[in-house]
Amino acid sequence: MNFLEKLNYLMDINNINKHILSKESGIPYSTIDNFYKKGYEKAKLPTMQKLAKYFDTTVDYLIMDEITDVNYGKTYGFQISFDEMNYLEKYRALSEHGKQVVDLVLNLEYDYCKADKTSGKPAV
Repeated sequence: MNFLEKLNYLMDINNINKHILSKESGIPYSTIDNFYKKGYEKAKLPTMQKLAKYFDTTVDYLIMDEITDVNYGKTYGFQISFDEMNYLEKYRALSEHGKQVVDLVLNLEYDYCKADKTSGKPAV
């Protein structure tokens, strides 16, 4: 999906048009309208940031054609390291059996780490 397709989609699911988007986001109507008339290749970062904030998405989602998940890149209050992203990418590539093995090991290790060190029993 390109930027205009995403913008149309976001306006559709929010039941708004360009006029409402302009008024509620603080982006001049002419700027939004010119995306359709003149293109969006020269769109300014602050404008994209306002759109992303208004639609509760990310600038990456708006500008990267290959990203089609509107929730892409949202952290919901926590950070993820590059190592964790690599683990997640590898996990997603596993078969169902592989995922079950990883889940088993991860749960066992998590329980061990949470164990009461004095009794050796898993913490409750």
